[in-house]
Amino acid sequence: MKGSHIREQTFNLIMLRVPIVFKPDNTAHIREIEEVNGLREHTICKVRWIKPIRRRRVGQTHTFAILSITSMDCANILIRDRLIICSTRIRPTKQKSEPIQCMKCRRWGHFTGECPTEEDVCGTCRGKHCTSGCQNKDKRWCITCKSSDHASWDRSCPEFSRRCYLVDKRNPENSMPYFPMEQDWTQMAWPSRLDMDEHFPGKYAVNSLPFYANRQSESGLRDPQGKGKASQPRNALK
Repeated sequence: MKGSHIREQTFNLIMLRVPIVFKPDNTAHIREIEEVNGLREHTICKVRWIKPIRRRRVGQTHTFAILSITSMDCANILIRDRLIICSTRIRPTKQKSEPIQCMKCRRWGHFTGECPTEEDVCGTCRGKHCTSGCQNKDKRWCITCKSSDHASWDRSCPEFSRRCYLVDKRNPENSMPYFPMEQDWTQMAWPSRLDMDEHFPGKYAVNSLPFYANRQSESGLRDPQGKGKASQPRNALK
């Protein structure tokens, strides 16, 4: 079809604690990562910071980034063996499928291009402006929870956690650390997370043991020098 083009499939890896001296928009830095880690040239097609630079704290030296790679096999090898960026060894993880949140109205289940809302809603303070242009840095408001405890983009939002759980149920690959291929080791899955009650059944809980101080007072007087065991009562020596 005229005007159409084929888009190469990419596989995203989340990289933890990347030194901020690395520049994602510097092609030379990306080529250096490929060379140091034994990757073919142009295997990495894009790197971007997860958190905007303007939201970094003073003195921050490391942050999270997303690496887009064109080879599923190379992505799995990097997850298994780690990679080096700016002399720092990093263990990347596979980016999982997550709930869709509109960046315009901050509601769930649709993209910005499908949003029926005419005005932008700030994901930080709920003002009528883009989140990137927010001047109320100290104000927080979650559109979904209607709460001032956190912002709409906060990953600790209870609604975000609930929707992540539902997405995980619909996408079994989210429980797999690797992108599944023919190799057996790429098809393994993380064990299911057990509830606390299953780990430590309540019927075996020990909650009636006396405090150490109480045991000492029952057994006798303390050693005057504060050393050794507590002395026994006199009548016990007879």
